[in-house]
Amino acid sequence: EKVLQKEKKSDEFVYDLIVIGAGSGGLVSAAVAAGGGAKVAIIEKNLLGGDCLNTGCVPSKSLISIANSVQKARDFLENSEKDPFHIVAGDESVSLQVDFGNIMKKVRKIRADIAKADSVERFANSIGVDIYHGTAKFTSKSQINVDLIRQNSSNSEILEEYSQILTFRRCIIASGASPRIPSIPGVHKSLVDTNPTTLSTQSSRIPLIMTSKSIFNLEYAPKKLVVIGSGPIAIELAQAFQRIGCSVTVLGRSGKILGKEDRDVGEFIEKKLRNEGVSLCLDVTEYIGVTVEDDESSVPLFSRGCVKVKRSGDLEENFEFDGML
Repeated sequence: EKVLQKEKKSDEFVYDLIVIGAGSGGLVSAAVAAGGGAKVAIIEKNLLGGDCLNTGCVPSKSLISIANSVQKARDFLENSEKDPFHIVAGDESVSLQVDFGNIMKKVRKIRADIAKADSVERFANSIGVDIYHGTAKFTSKSQINVDLIRQNSSNSEILEEYSQILTFRRCIIASGASPRIPSIPGVHKSLVDTNPTTLSTQSSRIPLIMTSKSIFNLEYAPKKLVVIGSGPIAIELAQAFQRIGCSVTVLGRSGKILGKEDRDVGEFIEKKLRNEGVSLCLDVTEYIGVTVEDDESSVPLFSRGCVKVKRSGDLEENFEFDGML
């Protein structure tokens, strides 16, 4: 993507509105203001489109839709003997084969197609908003220092870093939030893949510990996926990855899933998850620790991990994984 890199006069850095963050709220605010004639700039350190486009609604719902289709096909094959019609495939039995890599590739393609609406080209050229790729820091009540980054579009290599002072009349902070890495012994930030743009094949090692920002970049299926948490994001991804070929275990503390929803809703979905093969351990009282080691025998190279927990009644249990969310 192109960013603002043209020579400007000093007065061109004075804006009616500066928006920090190019997610849904930031982009809409910038577009409306620019449409009304205001001189507008957006400061964003990652991709335009924010969580919804890149790591939230679009990829997750695309994955869920595909996983639903897989599950419907699986249910149809499992129950075909009870139906008044059958699938005949010569002398060979019919089985369902899931191509995990192609599923994730399809998810990313859907995301890329929709991204055109939130692109730098559209906002800079069609809407007339200046885009700054970097991080913002207030230096006064009317000025922001932007640490800018110029990257190689083909490999994300940083070509140049420099600063620029921007002056504004109004500012909107729409910087959003990031997943919190839990304080579990053995879970170091260096082990956690939080990059929303790096494909797993760019490294010889498949990401071991991921967040919702990076899991959609997987190209190989973790055989055992441990999901920490039992809220909406955890549960929808747990079910989707179980349906497309992973063996998923959900760990939680509350004794139930979807704790903020009506009890009957949570119970219904919990039963559905168990029927589909998702393992639920919802009585964790303490995460004792995580250990990680490389599995040199696997191709591609996976790291193997084990999370040790304490359950109600002081029962300790280990859960092995080669992927953790």
